[in-house]
Amino acid sequence: AVGDGAAAEAGARAALGRDAHHHRANRLLARLLLERSGAMGVQAGKPFAVDQPLVEEAIGALRRAVAVRPDDDEADWLHVAAVATLVQVGMASDGVLREGARAAWARLHRHPKDAVAASVIGFHVYRRDRLVLASWLNQRFRRRFTAAEVAREHELGIWTMLRADDAFFRALPPVETVLEGMAPLEIRFDPEPEPRTEPVVFFCCDDVYFRRFAPALLESLAERMPGATVAVHVVTPSPETEQAMARWRDDGRLRVGFSADRPDMAGWTDIKRVTYYASARFIRALQWLRRLDRPMMVIDTDARIARDLRSLKTEMAGHDVGFLFDGRRRGPSREITVCFNVYNNTPGGDRFLSLLGAYTAHFLAGAEVYWMLDQMAHYAVLDWLKRHEPVRVHRFDFLNFPYCDFVGAK
Repeated sequence: AVGDGAAAEAGARAALGRDAHHHRANRLLARLLLERSGAMGVQAGKPFAVDQPLVEEAIGALRRAVAVRPDDDEADWLHVAAVATLVQVGMASDGVLREGARAAWARLHRHPKDAVAASVIGFHVYRRDRLVLASWLNQRFRRRFTAAEVAREHELGIWTMLRADDAFFRALPPVETVLEGMAPLEIRFDPEPEPRTEPVVFFCCDDVYFRRFAPALLESLAERMPGATVAVHVVTPSPETEQAMARWRDDGRLRVGFSADRPDMAGWTDIKRVTYYASARFIRALQWLRRLDRPMMVIDTDARIARDLRSLKTEMAGHDVGFLFDGRRRGPSREITVCFNVYNNTPGGDRFLSLLGAYTAHFLAGAEVYWMLDQMAHYAVLDWLKRHEPVRVHRFDFLNFPYCDFVGAK
């Protein structure tokens, strides 16, 4: 009552010492532990620090509270939300997730539009490597919402972009059809010739991101990878950006290529524009791969180079694609982190990028498209190819990748 959390926690623990199933004491202890753990302050894209043992202790207390009072909606919701948070920050054990999914199923019967409960079920099915089932469940759940409601629910929007069923993939048009419907690729200039075995570093962004981040990335490339081939694609570049790229062409420290496109974005939402920049870059990477017939290393514009990426071509020998995997199993939109990818100039590399382009174009062509489409698409395409077509994948560890420095908390 007076805001003394430590005293309240001590009182709750004392009550539980006398009766381990005391409903109010369990609920109070759980809320205090969650507040102290940092889990209630986690926000997408923001640095966070979560105390996993405290959250797990809180989950145990919430389960006891709900067991005594199944009608305690607050404790029920906190349990499911805490499990969802643990998954998203990479701290949920299979056991915690399994029990959370059981609670989430029960909660959905009482609250059929609880997006957090649905996401916990999706995380559990994904952990069992049953992406087709996760996709089917999500499609059924999605029908309960309007487009405006989906747009307000970040996690629901992400799951909306998961498709893993055979019918969806077989109905996707060839990437050549996709390219015909996009703004044409405008090649400003090609890089100087280099052997086909040497990889090309590729990045893509809009004009604002170029001015904000590209100069530092290009400088780090020139410092760490002198003489490397770099292809840059900018959506609707300004005259100043065109001039900056012309200067880099004449600089001599890098072999630089430059392209652009100018899509008509009239009427697009902000999230669709941002998602276009993030996702269409892989379609442009495919066009550059075919143009140069060289391995493509796609990197985030706001990254920095720490070591020469060309040394990775030895590790990539015999593979079609190379991805950064997050071993914490945080969900299908977070397991492959697309801040750095490699696509070899092999039939498998071309096939992956082609299917990826068709997948992302399906969502970009509609009204409902959300952030993290590029990462969800990579995971879904890889899952489908592993089940139907051979693709040779090299796994890089996202949490221990010394070649680049990336923006954002891990």
